[in-house]
Amino acid sequence: MSATILLVRHGMCAHVGKRLAGRSPGVELDEEGVRQAERLASRLGGERLRAIYASPLERTVASALPAGRRLDLPVIPCEALIEIDYGQWTGRDLAQMGGEPGWESYNLFRSGTRIPDGDFFPAVQARVASELELPRKR
Repeated sequence: MSATILLVRHGMCAHVGKRLAGRSPGVELDEEGVRQAERLASRLGGERLRAIYASPLERTVASALPAGRRLDLPVIPCEALIEIDYGQWTGRDLAQMGGEPGWESYNLFRSGTRIPDGDFFPAVQARVASELELPRKR
């Protein structure tokens, strides 16, 4: 049996393009992000979804909730879908990271650069890919 999986990024929040939020708690959708979540719900309104999963972080759950309400589906928090752990980089201002060798390496070769005290991209890929296989088994 085949399954179609829609991967949707969370809506806009104040950190996007400015700071590495990663797994930081308390990062919420801004006004544009709330509008994006509502537009997503409208777009998905005619779809026949069986489940909605989200990272347990506030901004991802808030992005999924309008679609869940519209489709009468619960938003299921899924730890395997949580954002990358940016370790020592979490919360850092992106403009200040430009010259750092580790950051430059990460942006050139993510699969070969380990984040200081954080995730290793191949492990993130494996974690998410493993979770994406589960709907076929359910």
